[in-house]
Amino acid sequence: MKNYLVPFLFFCITVVAQNTANKNTTSYKTNERYDQFFPKPLRGKIKTMHTVGCWIEYQGDTPVAVYHLFHKNKIDPYTYTYHFDKRGNDIAFYTYDALGNLMDWEIKTFNKADSLTYRKISYVIDSIRHSAERFNLYNDKNLLVERKDIDRYGSKVSLYFYNEADNIIKEEDYYKDKLFYTALYTYDAKGKLLEKKEKEKNPKKHSTTIYEYDTLGNLICVTEKEKGEKSYILTNRIYENNTLIKEYDDHSYLLYTYKEGKLIETESYYTGIGIDYIIDRKVITKYNEKGKIIKKLEYQGNILEQETNYFYDENGKEIKGILYKYEKEKSRWENKYSPEGYLIEKAWKKEKGNPKSLYYYDAIGNCIKIEEYYKGKLTNIYERTFTYYK
Repeated sequence: MKNYLVPFLFFCITVVAQNTANKNTTSYKTNERYDQFFPKPLRGKIKTMHTVGCWIEYQGDTPVAVYHLFHKNKIDPYTYTYHFDKRGNDIAFYTYDALGNLMDWEIKTFNKADSLTYRKISYVIDSIRHSAERFNLYNDKNLLVERKDIDRYGSKVSLYFYNEADNIIKEEDYYKDKLFYTALYTYDAKGKLLEKKEKEKNPKKHSTTIYEYDTLGNLICVTEKEKGEKSYILTNRIYENNTLIKEYDDHSYLLYTYKEGKLIETESYYTGIGIDYIIDRKVITKYNEKGKIIKKLEYQGNILEQETNYFYDENGKEIKGILYKYEKEKSRWENKYSPEGYLIEKAWKKEKGNPKSLYYYDAIGNCIKIEEYYKGKLTNIYERTFTYYK
């Protein structure tokens, strides 16, 4: 498989916040690194979303807002702005330091099918500004046929080829105009992937991945073999009555338990070697009839390290949680909601400082302010300003 580094800061994990309040839904992609504190979904036809965070220090009993500069990529607190187009695509993202200086930023363009066509990022490392660009080219079926990445190290071009069924059959990657990676894909008559052959030049590497299916077409096994090495199984799956009940490999497994066709429990297990300890971890998660988590049990070996219980109201809103450490209650939290169903308070009990968060919303239902308290004192504030399309 590919083994090269893509040094692009913002080519990272995103979370999709979706407006589920009405049928005309709009999805907004935001960076979870920055957006983790705010309730979701985002609502309405958002044009811009500006967020400012600060912590509170006290001069005697007088609270004073403190805005700190960025330091070694640590953002606490933070200031950033998103721009969205009318379809909800994030077309620009800007971050600022406490003095209002522009720090990292990103701009994007999309085609009519909402596929990314261009992206440029600019970021600062050790006081030096760098940039990177990505160009995507699609065919008339909106299938990606060429991708070009340019950064301070050079340029990389990826080419993609498809069969008449629009399945990818070949991929070629070039770095500084030299071919360094090739992938070939083989399918059966129904279009299911059977084999993927990969070839890398630096380091020199050849591998083949085999995909196996049951008679109903469910993927049951994925095996990879590198040239000169023994093959190893990436994934094993077991189905019962066309329902997945187990996934496993040499070091882990995941079990699914159902009742009347609904998932009621999962059990995951992983074993491995840490730096100076043996990992022997099992997690059991239980669900109610609406698919909400009601209990999570976390084991190290045969020892129950942590148990978390979740409680909900008749509308499926989480109203309370209790956390146990080694079978002793460690903390609990309680949630309160507005008549519209928005989270307005999250308070932790039996925990040092009894932290609490308060949430405030605009008329559309987007959170515009969060206040965090510790030992009864205000410690952090996060504020948001929205503009909307008419």
